[in-house]
Amino acid sequence: MANTFAGMEGYKLQPQKSVDINIKPKPSKKETLLEEYTFNEAIMPRVDSAMHLGIIRTNSLKQNIIANIEENIKKIKEEVIMLYLAVASMVKMDWIWKL
Repeated sequence: MANTFAGMEGYKLQPQKSVDINIKPKPSKKETLLEEYTFNEAIMPRVDSAMHLGIIRTNSLKQNIIANIEENIKKIKEEVIMLYLAVASMVKMDWIWKL
């Protein structure tokens, strides 16, 4: 079904990037049965987390929140370093122009 829809809409599905995440039910609900999904006759690998469009998806809401916050902190640290380096290079250029 997904292949048919992708063909009609002009999408290119990538089997090497397709994974299965088993979402854990709420503690109040009983455990669900694990199912195996196939994509182009190959069994999709089961993982605990995956990234789609820059958003990390995990097998629980709590883990989603933790993983995305950690990823955002990492990105902010990289941006701060780049900003610091840009300002530092501008300060050096200012010294050169004053000479």
